[in-house]
Amino acid sequence: MRSHFYLTSIIFAALFLIGGCGVMGGISETPEERHAREAYVSVNDYVGEGYDLPGGQKNDPIAKEKFKEIAAATEQFFLDKYKTEVIVHNAVGAKHGIMVFVESPNEPRFHTFAMMPVNAKEEKIFPEDIWTVENEVERALFGGLLAMMMEEELKVLDEYFKELTENYPV
Repeated sequence: MRSHFYLTSIIFAALFLIGGCGVMGGISETPEERHAREAYVSVNDYVGEGYDLPGGQKNDPIAKEKFKEIAAATEQFFLDKYKTEVIVHNAVGAKHGIMVFVESPNEPRFHTFAMMPVNAKEEKIFPEDIWTVENEVERALFGGLLAMMMEEELKVLDEYFKELTENYPV
């Protein structure tokens, strides 16, 4: 009987403290929350800017210097292999190459990436050897097709989450 009293008291105190914290003086934003709000972007809007890969420091300057050539080769690669146009947003140095971020400008809409090998010592890129991670582009294309097929259902889901976050900020 005594243990139930202590347990009930602890639960009540915890609920009072948690509930009281939300009521007292309103909810304030912590430095970490402010950083997250300012530093992060929706995955739908992200184009690979500000992205660093481990070991990419030596290839990053090559990616910046040869961006036009990298972009043209990547666009051609997607046309040839996937029969789809892409927009190249960014190219980032990786340990043994360059990661190229792309987006489709047409339906089905998707975002993905490709990799281009580099010889850092000679500052040489190999556009003919562009590759993608197995099934990565296919999954992105499937997601775009699914979004097209379920457009109305996704609008309902978007409205639900919008309403949910208005009523219960997360």
